[in-house]
Amino acid sequence: IEKSSTSIIWLLYILAGIILLLKLKDIFFFFLDSDNKYIIIALLVVSAACVFAGNLGALKTTSIRRIFSFFVLSILGTSVLGFVQYGLGLFDGTTVLKYIISNCILLGVTYMPLMLVFYSLETNGDDSLERLRGFGKRNIYLSINMVIIMLSLSGLPGTYGYLSRMSLLSVFLSDYRTIIDQSGGNFISGLKISNMLVAFISWAFIAANIIRLIVVIYGKEITKKDIYATDLQSREVIENSGTVKSKTVQGSAFIPIFIYIYVTIFTLLIVLTGVAGLL
Repeated sequence: IEKSSTSIIWLLYILAGIILLLKLKDIFFFFLDSDNKYIIIALLVVSAACVFAGNLGALKTTSIRRIFSFFVLSILGTSVLGFVQYGLGLFDGTTVLKYIISNCILLGVTYMPLMLVFYSLETNGDDSLERLRGFGKRNIYLSINMVIIMLSLSGLPGTYGYLSRMSLLSVFLSDYRTIIDQSGGNFISGLKISNMLVAFISWAFIAANIIRLIVVIYGKEITKKDIYATDLQSREVIENSGTVKSKTVQGSAFIPIFIYIYVTIFTLLIVLTGVAGLL
């Protein structure tokens, strides 16, 4: 109950964040409409700092919770880029709001199902990344769903994440030379180029982090003698030459059935909205 309620709480946090953004949007637009280049620079620096700190932090840690906390920081950075592009004349007000709300939704539909699975795999508060090693072989169905959800976070075409990412990058991909040429001065041109670089680097960084997680999930099975399942009735630990063998009830791999349903719903939501957006 505690683990499932965490996902619900996060959903409420995301909804609260969207509501707060809608309340404060006029303040952001007021300062950006003043053509103050230093505000744009400050927002660009904040965005770049969040992107680099979030993704580098995720690469250096082995704690699953910290990895996804750093992901949140990185997505916050890319959300700030929406305001930067508004200040540079690349977005209008409506596009900025759509992009940021889309980012919040992407964070919610990826974070909640993934963390619910990760919480179920924890033992005695151990959220080490090594606990995921070999999970793709132990639980094929859930691992496939997790991979789809994680790839959506990195912007896989055909998923909701692609629509969210492209809403930021499409302005550069459509005709980047025109954007730079219409800059109105070398200083603004430099800001637009910097903004474009941060946007593409953030995409590359998040993709690298997601690939790292997928490699671990489908990596070689861990061999510890003292691994205990969260559900003692559905897993039996047997020591045999330093390896761990497990026996599960009906192949459930000690994961409650509601988690299968929960993750499946989010996977279908991510794929269906992504495909619909491409049509």
